[in-house]
Parts: sequence; structure tokens; C-alpha cells
Amino acid sequence: MQFQKRMIPAREALRRHYGESPTADVDVAGVEMMLYLTSTARLIHDEIYAALEDGMGLTEGKFTMLMVLLDKGSLPVVELSAHMGVTPATASIMLRRMLSQPVPLVTKRASESDARSFLIELTDEGRALLERALPDHYARVTKFASNLSHAEQEELISLLRKLHGDGAEEEGLPAAEPVASPRLSVSAADSAPLLCPDV
Repeated sequence: MQFQKRMIPAREALRRHYGESPTADVDVAGVEMMLYLTSTARLIHDEIYAALEDGMGLTEGKFTMLMVLLDKGSLPVVELSAHMGVTPATASIMLRRMLSQPVPLVTKRASESDARSFLIELTDEGRALLERALPDHYARVTKFASNLSHAEQEELISLLRKLHGDGAEEEGLPAAEPVASPRLSVSAADSAPLLCPDV
């Protein structure tokens, strides 16, 4: 299946918008980088996550929740939302929808340490669905990344971590200034999974 790639403006066209300032080349490189990152993120959604939704009925938000629970085990909503990169309110709305399904993929139980709080965990059905979905999912990811060699993939990961501000201190790099993290909106997390600020 072929997906439509967004056209990226030529660097010469970008430079015309920036004029001939001394920093034009540097500024234009940043804009071009952002455009390619945005286009790549959309390709990942179209080629990777759309297949999960079509084949398994899993939106990006639901898949992210299930994978966090598979990795971390039972979690309170606040911790679950933090691992997902969404607000607790967004996670709570997603959970209400998922818990109301005829065959829930997650369940909640009272915490043994605090009877006033609940823990969220995978059901047997949720775990089984992931076991069916993950082999094809990983195959699609591998195919998508195959344009880069293993060394190039590792280099890209390192650069993206630096851009993201992750692990800068460990590598002796100056830490990035904190920025507001993009989060999945309620509609994005459960219907059309695109990163956007909370509203």
C-alpha cells in the first residue's frame, strides 16, 4: 500500500522566506528538519498505527496504554497517564470507554496499599490481543526502518534523544531547556491519534 508523502519545500524556497541574514542557512536547516520530522511522524502513523487500527481495532492511544501496562504491570491512573504522555483526565476518559466494551482489554481493581485508589491492568483478552498484534506490528516497524542501516538507526536515535532533551547529562551534553510536552488530546488518544496540545 502506497501512502502520500507530504511535499517538503526546497531549501532555496525556504531561504527566500528567511532572506539573506547571516543566520539564514542555520535557520533554514532547522525549519527543514522540523518539516521532515513532521512528515515522518505522519508516515509512521499512516504505515504503522493505521494498520493496528484496521487489523485489530487499536488506536494509537489504546495501543500505547496496553503496551505500558504490558511493560509496567498494574498502575494507578496518574502513573499510567505519565507513561503514556497524556493528562490523567485524558487517560480516565479512555479507560471509561475501554472498560465499557463488551470484552474489556483492561480492568481496574482496588489497590492493596490504598483502598481509596485503583490500579489498572491488562485483562487476559488484552494480553492475548497484544500477542496476536505484536509480531506483525514489529515486522512493519522493521520494514519502515530498513531504509537505514543499523548504525544509521542508532545514530538517529542518539540525535533524536539529544533533540528531545533525553539523557543529555549522561553524554556530557548541555541539558535542553524544558519545553511544554505535546500530549494526546481526548479525541486524538481514542479516535484520531495525532499529537496535539491539551485543550
